[in-house]
Amino acid sequence: MPSLFSNLAARPTTSVGILRRNYSVFEVQQDGLLYYAFFKLRGLRASNSDNAHLNLFVESAYERPDKVISRRKVPFGMLAEAVVTNAKL
Repeated sequence: MPSLFSNLAARPTTSVGILRRNYSVFEVQQDGLLYYAFFKLRGLRASNSDNAHLNLFVESAYERPDKVISRRKVPFGMLAEAVVTNAKL
């Protein structure tokens, strides 16, 4: 599981689904099965710098035969930027 999310950071153009405020879903196909990982991103800004950090919390992840319907799909990098800057998607 950790390698799936490190791939998101390495490839910020990977599409993720927006479910509702602060909840997103990442879809991956592996060994012919469709897996979904439901997660939250939270941004932390250090008070003494302009650097921002992201915390990613996996809420659940499992194989699911039917598609998860999302409000919208966006690149992971766009989601991360929106979380850090408190922007709406």
